[in-house]
Amino acid sequence: MSPSQARNAIKRALKELLDPRLSKLEQASIWAHFQNQCAFCGAPIEKANRNGHLDHLVPESRGGRNALVNRVLGCHTGNGDEKLDADWREFLETKEQSQIVRAERVERIESWVQSHGGSLTLDAKARALLSSEFEKVNAVFTTACGDIKRAI
Repeated sequence: MSPSQARNAIKRALKELLDPRLSKLEQASIWAHFQNQCAFCGAPIEKANRNGHLDHLVPESRGGRNALVNRVLGCHTGNGDEKLDADWREFLETKEQSQIVRAERVERIESWVQSHGGSLTLDAKARALLSSEFEKVNAVFTTACGDIKRAI
């Protein structure tokens, strides 16, 4: 592992303390709510085929949480190849032309979000704390890397 990879791993580990990954029970509840169908295109998804993803409505790159409230079931094509960091509502517009079907999908997603409450994103205080603590750890790590390089 390179030092930059180690820094990324450290940052992810610190983030997980503030924003833990989903439990198996939480993951199962997502599959049940979306009835084994992609929340965006409605494609059937078989869990055994590993072609479904627990997609973030608000991507992590935009401050999205790993919390249950911010996760929906997405198909491999939509989540892996198309949606990426797009706003979920805008993405849904590209996936479904029928206003009626699109409205049903929006309702299903919104009912999921409302039933689980909370924010889709990490609040400013949590983001600031994560950044501050990472900078402290990064400084110590950088010093240690320099010490090791000088010693060899």
